[in-house]
Amino acid sequence: MPSLPAVSGTLLLFGGFHLAGAVVLLASLYAGVVVQPEISALRSQLHKADTPAAVQAEFDGLHQLAVELNGGILIATLVLVGLLAAQSTGGMSARRRPQRRTSGLQW
Repeated sequence: MPSLPAVSGTLLLFGGFHLAGAVVLLASLYAGVVVQPEISALRSQLHKADTPAAVQAEFDGLHQLAVELNGGILIATLVLVGLLAAQSTGGMSARRRPQRRTSGLQW
């Protein structure tokens, strides 16, 4: 029967993996469905000679948001890789082997 720390470590890995995966998925969807179309529409306006400064400011704000979203996606993906590596190597739920007793052995 598994001990409580082993079970809680496994649940922590499971929850952390799914939370990081949800963050990556939602941020990717938001960046692709909301931010990217708005940036594309503004980009075509920026190449015109009579572009108002407000369009440039809005484009810069959306560009900053896209950079922050992509940075968050990168960090969350690295967390996912770390959680997968911890899970595949036993991670936090790995039990330590008892040390071998070498004293008192008779040859």
